[in-house]
Amino acid sequence: VINVCDLQPCNMTDPHCPPDGMYLYNTDVAFGPDGSVLAKYHKTHLFDGSNKWNAHAPSLVTFTAKFGVTFGMFICFDILFPNPAAKLHQELGITDFVTSAAWDNIPPVQTAPLTQAAWSYMQS
Repeated sequence: VINVCDLQPCNMTDPHCPPDGMYLYNTDVAFGPDGSVLAKYHKTHLFDGSNKWNAHAPSLVTFTAKFGVTFGMFICFDILFPNPAAKLHQELGITDFVTSAAWDNIPPVQTAPLTQAAWSYMQS
């Protein structure tokens, strides 16, 4: 799984479409062993409300790895919202996740691991 920027064209009649006619998404992409794309997830909840990135309605994205485990996908700040993170578990029964995050961890408080561990505990 890698985290990349994904440019997608938009209709210039869309009032939210940027002047360059392209939406920019914070995106996680899962690849299979042969390099094929298994799944692509666009981040839903933007941390700073930035207009640099596009956001859209949450989607429940999963993929099944070659070794038979089905993973749910979400990115960073999405973990604090019921959709998509918790819904993947509650509605689809997903118990394994891949997620990318860019959080500042300043010792002795490790924000990302603590938040992820607490979220995992709350889902069980």
